Amino acid sequence: MGANDITEIPQNVFADFRRLLKVNLDENLIKELKPYALPRYVQQCCHVYNARGSTQIFLLLPCRSLLTLSLANNLVSSFPLEALSHLPALTWLTLRGNYIENIPTSGLALARHMDKIDLGENFITDVPHNMFNGTLTVNDLNLVREEEGRNEKRLSN
Repeated sequence: MGANDITEIPQNVFADFRRLLKVNLDENLIKELKPYALPRYVQQCCHVYNARGSTQIFLLLPCRSLLTLSLANNLVSSFPLEALSHLPALTWLTLRGNYIENIPTSGLALARHMDKIDLGENFITDVPHNMFNGTLTVNDLNLVREEEGRNEKRLSN
């Protein structure tokens, strides 16, 4: 779904995906990643058997399948902490090339082990000392800012 003109992710748009592993929303016009935008729960059907027969029940289980989320080169201006806190299996997060200025002072509520966090080409000026709260391991952390010309061009569009 990358390189389109998507401005918002509708609620429950990913609800029917039973095992969604990767979401690529690069190069869109998304300004905010709302808490309901990503799959929080997956619906699972179970059969309960008793003396009268069987009954179908549906359980809402936490989404444990989404591994990769990429929102590079959008218009995101704040770190989507609440939306990401419901993704315990997330191992790869890319928010490169947005307008993020601050990393939450409460730290990142992400999975305990991340392969990659890419926050490069944003407007981050300070990294809080408790960014990882002592509970997160990251193999690849990118906070590199590219030359000013690219960001100035994005602001003028």
